[in-house]
Amino acid sequence: PSPAAAADAMQFFSWLCALCVLSSQASQEPSPEGSPAAGGQKFEAFKFVSGFFGLDAARERQPGTQQRLAVIGAGFSRTGTKSLEAALLQLGHKVYDTRSMLELKHVALWEEAAEQFRSSGNLTMIDHLLSVMEAQGYTATLDFPMNLFAPMFAKLRPSAKVLMSVRASEDSWVEAWGKVNEILGIFILRPWSWLLDMEFPKR
Repeated sequence: PSPAAAADAMQFFSWLCALCVLSSQASQEPSPEGSPAAGGQKFEAFKFVSGFFGLDAARERQPGTQQRLAVIGAGFSRTGTKSLEAALLQLGHKVYDTRSMLELKHVALWEEAAEQFRSSGNLTMIDHLLSVMEAQGYTATLDFPMNLFAPMFAKLRPSAKVLMSVRASEDSWVEAWGKVNEILGIFILRPWSWLLDMEFPKR
């Protein structure tokens, strides 16, 4: 095989090994009696993170009819956004979220739009990106960092409904997000750091 094919095979093997490790951790973690199942929480976190690696890339290729944005998710990750996504999909929506940004290579564009708004309050690029999303059939946004744009989306699409999801308490949110960090932490370290751009939330 060519060097490029061999490199791709090694990358896939590394990805597969990482996935097996995570799946094993998620399914075997014990949970104290009388408390929410820690293993279940970690498995949910695992499913959340798995979307970042293109495991559901076909979701972005689903055809959609061009429509204006109808639903704006204002809640952070780990506040029931996966359940909201399932409900919105059942209702026929196409959901734009972190995975969409990564799969469609829109991260740099949203960074530029955020910087433009922060420096001058200009909504031109945000409006342009909304139009790009709508042209691809997306009718709903969810999750971080799209929730940070919710006030701007609401201003640009005043007919859209805003969904604000929260957890029962700050402590329960921190615990749930901690499970995600445990999993993401593996991919910041080699040999799997190539799998995911972990720098974009800092920019």
